[in-house]
Formats: sequence, C-alpha cells, structure tokens
Amino acid sequence: MANFALFAGDCHYPAGGWYDLIGTFETVTEARERYAQGRDHGLAWATDFEWGQIVDLTHREMILETMYGDWDLVPSKQEV
Repeated sequence: MANFALFAGDCHYPAGGWYDLIGTFETVTEARERYAQGRDHGLAWATDFEWGQIVDLTHREMILETMYGDWDLVPSKQEV
C-alpha cells in the first residue's frame, strides 16, 4: 500500500481536489522525484509543476509543500 500522495499543478489552472492527484508512492523521495519530472504532455518535452503537496496517507496530513520547487515542511497544527 502506498504511504504518500502527491498533488500538484499550475497556480492559474488548479483542477481542484482529487483531480490534482498525480500519484501515490511508497516513499517521500519517490513522490519528490515524480514532482521533479513535471507534466508529460505527450510531446518531446515536459513542463514543470508550479506547486506541489505531499500527503502522509497513514496520518492523513500534508507533510511537505512547494511553490516552484523549494520544498518546505508543513508546520504542525497547533492546539487552540
């Protein structure tokens, strides 16, 4: 079973929710590598994703996010 989900897309054309799901992966490294490959349009080149989020499916929370390739840890939710 996959442990991590990658959501990614373009800032100006987000598909929204599950439509932005790129794939599920066993490791964070695999998800980050897939993000780095960009979008394959069936042409001789691929375009980069503008944003990405990696979700831990076991704990059901987003753990990493990026805007134009710089990955950041998502701060933990604080108790109110």
